[in-house]
Amino acid sequence: MPEVIHSRETFQQVVLDSTEHIRYSYIWEDYSLLKKAVEVHSSHFEKALIIGGSGDNALSLLASPLEKLVIVDLNPAQMVLIRLKISAIARLSFEEFLELFGYMDSLNRRSLFQKVSGDLDAETKSYWQRNFHLVERGLCDQGRLEAYFKKFREQVLVHIIDRRKMNSLLTAQTIEEQYKIWSSLDLPRLLKESEKFFSQSALSHEGRDASQFQYVNESNVGKTQFYRLQKILGKQLIRENPYLHFFLTGRPLVGRASYPLLEKEGYLHIRNHLDSIELHCQELGSFLSETSDRFDFIALSDIFEYLSPEESEQLFESLVQKTENNGVLTYWSLFVERWPLAKKWIADKKLSATLTHEDRTWFYSQFHVLSKAES
Repeated sequence: MPEVIHSRETFQQVVLDSTEHIRYSYIWEDYSLLKKAVEVHSSHFEKALIIGGSGDNALSLLASPLEKLVIVDLNPAQMVLIRLKISAIARLSFEEFLELFGYMDSLNRRSLFQKVSGDLDAETKSYWQRNFHLVERGLCDQGRLEAYFKKFREQVLVHIIDRRKMNSLLTAQTIEEQYKIWSSLDLPRLLKESEKFFSQSALSHEGRDASQFQYVNESNVGKTQFYRLQKILGKQLIRENPYLHFFLTGRPLVGRASYPLLEKEGYLHIRNHLDSIELHCQELGSFLSETSDRFDFIALSDIFEYLSPEESEQLFESLVQKTENNGVLTYWSLFVERWPLAKKWIADKKLSATLTHEDRTWFYSQFHVLSKAES
């Protein structure tokens, strides 16, 4: 089993104190975009570097063989979540994994946890013993952001979309039918509630960390997100979109419409390649300064959203040093756009625009695909 490399001295205290919260227990970035970015630029890659988050996209990369998959995350709580998933994949059937993490109803989560806990390091095991109530509830919707979305469903959506209309939205067979139902709702009221619920101040208090808005200049975050959601509902069916489905219902889609970790065939492929994982609980720049590895695929979530222009450029420069020639770098922009100034990175603007249009999530303004220029 892969070792967690504790590059933060505070990791053990934070985990044992169990005060660090899981920010994301589900994935809100479309795995299919990462897959397509790789397919266009390379038929195969050997070493990948990815921000951890919930671990779903990172682990899904193992559906294809890798020499090494390095997962980096600064948050110890995200790392213990990923560690638990790795142990579960190694020990549980696909159906048992779905039960343990809340993708399926279950009365057996305690016994399933006991089956995998023997593989956990002491800090990770202690964290989950102290926070077992999260496991009992089903972990896939226990992150800070997921809890906030649940609050939105319970306090806002249920009063605007009744059960009959929600069922009609979920079963619509065409985009036209779906959008007609959506348009019949009290959208002015939903917009007003979204502006309040997803304002910077409200999100900073409960949904996200205040530091994540340091460089955001968007005047009305809630309004922007409402119209982004409305736009995707005019392009993609909820019943085929795992992110829309989870957001609106709190129930994940499992199977071919999802991503490899939640597809049985993909899950079994991932299990066969767990030994290629290396976990680092530390800041990305610190990791890059220490590692001797060079990567041919890098996926950085929306990391530049939280960095100043100067910090972003410094990170782009560090990444160049650790990327193979023609290696691919991907990241999302939410409200803050960051581009490398140096010409060592080549932006694939056509592919970026195509994949942004195809994105099954709606939060982001753009998906970026860059490749390193040959040196």
